[in-house]
Amino acid sequence: MFFNHDFGCDPDPFPVPGKLIADWGYGVHIRLQFLAWPLACLALSLLALVTLLPTPGHAASRAAQLEKACLRGDGGACNNLAVMYVRGAGVDQDHSRAADYFRRSCDAGAPDGCFNLANRYRTGVGVAKDDVKARALFQKSCDRGMGNGCFSLGLIYGNGSGVAVSHSLALKHYRQACDLKWYPGCLNLGFSYLRGLGVKEDVEQARSFFTLACNGGVQIGCRNNKILERKKGTINYAEKYQTMKQACGRNDPSGCYELGMLHIVGRGAPRDVAEGMKRLQQACDRDFGNGCFELGVIYRSGRIAPRDNARAAALYGKACKLNNPVACFNLGAMHRRGQGVEKDGDRVVKLYGWACQSGYARACGELGMMFHRGRGVTKDLAHARRLYNSGCAGRHAQSCAGLELLNKN
Repeated sequence: MFFNHDFGCDPDPFPVPGKLIADWGYGVHIRLQFLAWPLACLALSLLALVTLLPTPGHAASRAAQLEKACLRGDGGACNNLAVMYVRGAGVDQDHSRAADYFRRSCDAGAPDGCFNLANRYRTGVGVAKDDVKARALFQKSCDRGMGNGCFSLGLIYGNGSGVAVSHSLALKHYRQACDLKWYPGCLNLGFSYLRGLGVKEDVEQARSFFTLACNGGVQIGCRNNKILERKKGTINYAEKYQTMKQACGRNDPSGCYELGMLHIVGRGAPRDVAEGMKRLQQACDRDFGNGCFELGVIYRSGRIAPRDNARAAALYGKACKLNNPVACFNLGAMHRRGQGVEKDGDRVVKLYGWACQSGYARACGELGMMFHRGRGVTKDLAHARRLYNSGCAGRHAQSCAGLELLNKN
């Protein structure tokens, strides 16, 4: 079984204006990677800017406003009030009350409330652990159009968490998640086809779902396709160049991205950095996040083009909004140092959090260190532990070292 059920992180949801996503860990199976059980520590949408929890001076009044709105039947307000009880922001930390407000949110029709309450029942935080209730609530969030709820159901059936293992049901829910543009579902669909789990083995179908995941910003999908390409045999870069050139000509942003990278490294065509950057810009302009990210790296490093930190930050910002977690982390690092953008500690925490929640283990470790040492944030060892757990689950050595240090003290 390739799914990893060892996640080791308490749920720690954030308020969001729309859909939620959850933190997840990585696993490895015959070199190819998949998304394992979502840690469900933090919940947000990378497609919309979220607001941070209120500062201490405003948190209490914010909590009172949310409570009034919740009592009027506003499910989103109930969810965000629950988050404040989880974090102890403006109110005394109370996981039992948080679960109650998540329940009110769900009852009011908010899928995020159902999803967060499901994770409470799955982990037994604030409520008695109950796999049956967790599964029913994930189903509610899925039925209400939340792709990560469907994805979580797929993991439940793929892992056999409180149910008999059913790869066919896992496949069904991954497909629902993928159809809802929850791209980790596309990634695990690819693995299902690659390994013949619940469906006839089909490498080409696996490749197509890895491509969907890649185009949706899940970098593991991109890497897996490259691994499959190498396994297939020596790559004919001249042929690939012509194929990508045609794809870019058809306004396919992934084709422009691949074409740009071929020009930059000089494979299949003479090396031409200017032409490569032009093609990456085309991909970025068509909202292909990897194109924005690679351009950001080029302008940030100053190795093959003049360094331009302000431009790099803008490109990282766009790539981050297009679900590239490394771009979120890199932009956070620039805000931390004040390079190309203003120094902004709140922005650092937000961006590192997004990157961590999207599976970039280094971001979890760096943010964990900030909470561990109290650098730019209020020292919070419990939160540092959760972040280190997430990073260590993603095989980030410094996160594991930080966790070990915390455990010794």
